[in-house]
Amino acid sequence: MNDTIQSAMYKLHIVGPTNIGGREKLTTKDYLYNYDAGEVYLLNQREWFAYLYKHKAVSSFEQYVTQEMTQPKGRGMYQWAVDTLGKHNVTRQHLGNAVSSMMKANRCAENRKNSLNDIIPHIRCIDGTIYTPGSSIKGMIDTAIIEFLIQTDHRFKRNIQQVCHQLLQAYQNRDNRAQGRALRDVDSVIRKRMQCIPDGNNRINGAISSIFRGISISDAMPIDSITTEVLQKIDYGVGRDAVNDISVWREYILPGNELEFSITLDTSITQHVGIHSLEEVLTIIEQSQQRTRKLLKQSFKNIPSSIWQQGSTANAYLGGNTGFLHKTIIMAVFEDNPATGTDVIKAILSKQFDDHEHNIQDRVISPRMLKLTRWRNELWEVGGVRIERIK
Repeated sequence: MNDTIQSAMYKLHIVGPTNIGGREKLTTKDYLYNYDAGEVYLLNQREWFAYLYKHKAVSSFEQYVTQEMTQPKGRGMYQWAVDTLGKHNVTRQHLGNAVSSMMKANRCAENRKNSLNDIIPHIRCIDGTIYTPGSSIKGMIDTAIIEFLIQTDHRFKRNIQQVCHQLLQAYQNRDNRAQGRALRDVDSVIRKRMQCIPDGNNRINGAISSIFRGISISDAMPIDSITTEVLQKIDYGVGRDAVNDISVWREYILPGNELEFSITLDTSITQHVGIHSLEEVLTIIEQSQQRTRKLLKQSFKNIPSSIWQQGSTANAYLGGNTGFLHKTIIMAVFEDNPATGTDVIKAILSKQFDDHEHNIQDRVISPRMLKLTRWRNELWEVGGVRIERIK
């Protein structure tokens, strides 16, 4: 490596339940939920049908799928299997190769539903190993760098503010075309600022010129065996809004698990935005998380203090269900005027999700719900992690 390249290993410590989902979504046809054991069996469909054939239950299963599974009061697939095959034949041991993998999913004893609707599993390697993609960490770092430039480059900040005001004006005028154009202009302003100058004063266009090319992140692999659990998505509202249990389940890496990954920095590229060391990158990550956390604490004043305490050691947010790019950047742009930032985000969300009533309901912050889950009978904020350099 030359003098412009810096590389180091980092530990990713899971502080709050964290999920990074891939393209896969498990439906009720893809798993058996053994609520007595608190286990979700992901089915190998070929082996599952071989198992049914062995027990002469294929025809019965086909009848169940076509006539009962889709009915509101129909049995879940696990209950059908227990009734048809016998409970002793629907254990992980007896199912054998019909189970491709297993996830934990402990539920309250008084709520023994034998399916969990759709489940978003955590992303895995081809051999089934849980990991965190480097692209997810990279996306979080890239966003933090944009926020860093908003804080340090006042012209850049003003340019985004100007376009955001145009977007807000278009929304108020109900000009959908102008609103879409303004939203694209926000992205354009950011992309242009992220271009580096590799050769004299001549800029070059495209991804090859991006500052983000100067930071490379490896996948984060587990240090030890990873424990996960399927937990329900919960929305916690501002003010009088209720705690809403959403019918979406995610497989979360549980608090206390640790993974390792590397960051490689090419300072010949990142120096064009004032980043000269890996230490500065970690500081930028932490500052981004602190701004977000400060905003959330100011907005969700009714939230139990235990939730903030549980996440107090985190220095980054990672994974699904933790926010979206425009929200993070716009609130950084309007840090001194959060009400305007909230109005801009409401305009964006109202265009994208017209039936969610963001323009009416999002009074304090937008979106108006904090994303939580329930683990060990306690509410937890999701996605909190701690990143530390180890060598």
